[in-house]
Amino acid sequence: MQIRKTKRKNKRGGAHIEMMISFIIFISFISFLFLIFKPFKVRASSNDLDVVEAEVFKKISTNLSVFSITINNLALLNSESCFYFDYYLDKPIVLKDENGEKVYSERKVDTIYFEEEGAFYRIYSADGLNETELSESGCYELQESDYIMGVRRKYIKVYYGGLENLNRSYNENYQQLKREMNIRNDFNFIVRNNQEILFSGERYAPE
Repeated sequence: MQIRKTKRKNKRGGAHIEMMISFIIFISFISFLFLIFKPFKVRASSNDLDVVEAEVFKKISTNLSVFSITINNLALLNSESCFYFDYYLDKPIVLKDENGEKVYSERKVDTIYFEEEGAFYRIYSADGLNETELSESGCYELQESDYIMGVRRKYIKVYYGGLENLNRSYNENYQQLKREMNIRNDFNFIVRNNQEILFSGERYAPE
């Protein structure tokens, strides 16, 4: 049985989840993805590098949808503990309030449920997001006149789960990864932010 969460309880909890979200939203913090070919017998051409860059980006990126919702029926604020409205999204969601704090929410089929935490919310939808759970019992159904929905924008962003998957494939099944990415030569990679190396792979020519 699901239990509605207490407001503001562990809003900052789950460092891994927050890191995943921040990687999607704040990709600018990743300084660069270095793809370095090992010059064994064949020197990598600029075309080779372009191919690798494109293939790697496919594996570590996801489609991110972002839009806002503003409740303009102020009488509902502080009188209802949670809301829901009809809207179809086929990927996991995360909601944040006007202060950027994570709000408990849940996506069910073509309905979005979320905890009342003020008038303004921003909704993110993408693969790799970890959804919370929220009991829909007693939630107020928002009518179209109760809220204003912002323009839905779509982006292609690198996400943390994609980086994890690339790193795992590189270290556990290197040859298959090369075939999937149509890469002929051996390659290394480093992913870092402003402070530290997050992922790296270094491999010499297989014997």
